[in-house]
Amino acid sequence: MAQKIQFTGREVDILLKMIDEGYSKSAWHGANLRGSLRGVDAKKALWRPGKGRPRIWDIVVHLAHSKYLTWRRTVGDKAEKFPRESTGRQYWYEIPSIANEANWRKDLKLLNNYHKRVREAIAALKKQPIEQPFDTVLHRINGCAMHDVYHAGQIQLIKKLCGGRGK
Repeated sequence: MAQKIQFTGREVDILLKMIDEGYSKSAWHGANLRGSLRGVDAKKALWRPGKGRPRIWDIVVHLAHSKYLTWRRTVGDKAEKFPRESTGRQYWYEIPSIANEANWRKDLKLLNNYHKRVREAIAALKKQPIEQPFDTVLHRINGCAMHDVYHAGQIQLIKKLCGGRGK
């Protein structure tokens, strides 16, 4: 059995800063994920930039799943299942069959809820030792933050292609 490791407050603060800058806090790189989703309604979220290309809605559910995996791997929970069916493509999931404004808001909430759970799991590292070295957790959280930033840029581009912010 691996040795349990206690994270310092400074290490946890670094991890929280990284994940927050990719998702919702100001950063030097421009729009974070939440910022890129501002002004996106269900109609815009469903617009597809080309055959076989992901829509903003697809990306949101994909990112919710990514955060679910980050949370699950950080806390070691293997029992909870992601609440969507796979499309058959790895890490891409079905959007609701009724694609309306209410369901779009539910999926934005799903994304936000898994982000909060990742934050809670990171914050808990100050209190509870785990069997994962800092480098492993750092790699996972850094990857999650970069994934948010990557898709934030993709969402910004899709918004421009479908007619800007207000259409």
